[in-house]
Amino acid sequence: MVVRNINTKDMSTWTRVSVTLDKPVKGYVVDEETGEYVIGTNNIIYVSTFSLIAAMRENPDLAFAGNHLIEHPMAIGVVFSGAKIDVILEKVTEGQEYKNPFSDNGAESIIEHDNYFAHIYNIRLSERGLKMIDRIADKMLGFD
Repeated sequence: MVVRNINTKDMSTWTRVSVTLDKPVKGYVVDEETGEYVIGTNNIIYVSTFSLIAAMRENPDLAFAGNHLIEHPMAIGVVFSGAKIDVILEKVTEGQEYKNPFSDNGAESIIEHDNYFAHIYNIRLSERGLKMIDRIADKMLGFD
């Protein structure tokens, strides 16, 4: 899939990344008439900066920039727009105890409603994204 847009939002203890994809994926959506969650499709998935950066660190050419992007989450949109990614959807059910596999926090939370959690892997940055990664490297090395 291709990333069309990325937005980040501070959630006080973590940063949520909303990823707009070029194709819709399976997910639970709210039925306008009943207010119930039903299986449908959506072209937006949500992940945390930690899970996105964990996937990025699997690529040795990108791993160095992980901490910089966690500290500067607004840069994520510039680097990842246009990237090609693979997505795994994990089905979780209402009432299930769930621990985020990308969190250092050992706490489990109770799932409020059936959902699909998205996990991104195999990130291939666009040409522009690679240029932005090079600029991050330059900044980290003290070059202007």
